[in-house]
Amino acid sequence: MSPIGLNIAHTGDDEASKQIKDIFSNVVNGIVDPATAARTIDQIIINDCQEANKSYTSVAKPTAEQIENGSIRAPDPAGWLQLLWDSFGKAAMVVPYNHEGQDRLLGLLQEIKSIPLHKVPWFASGEIIEKEIYDLTQANGYDYFQQWLWELDQGELDTLLILTVL
Repeated sequence: MSPIGLNIAHTGDDEASKQIKDIFSNVVNGIVDPATAARTIDQIIINDCQEANKSYTSVAKPTAEQIENGSIRAPDPAGWLQLLWDSFGKAAMVVPYNHEGQDRLLGLLQEIKSIPLHKVPWFASGEIIEKEIYDLTQANGYDYFQQWLWELDQGELDTLLILTVL
């Protein structure tokens, strides 16, 4: 089958986001296997959260303005999970149902789910706490995976409805 362009990257994406989105494209097109992709994605997230934590803790008391304007970075694993869920949803909507890339996406999700649970720093409610990532259970909505896919689906449907009306 011919390669598929996912077109999930955005002009304003930072380098780490671009890497993750490229990994999705490479998985769908069979260039990278799901297990390697999952480990690489995990390492990108860990590295970013640790670097952001160093940035945040390097200042005695960062202000909300410094965090907001990005001069001081705060770790945000929830943002990374949102990027993952968004990438899964958008890729799944682009890849035809009969393309091998659908099975590869499922394989990537299974590999991410099989990564041993571990914690990364997270700036939440004004302080640094630890967030366990990849705790994907039905009880927690698969760490917002279900919610994000619903929102993505609803947004896509709204877009289609708007285009139909226009």
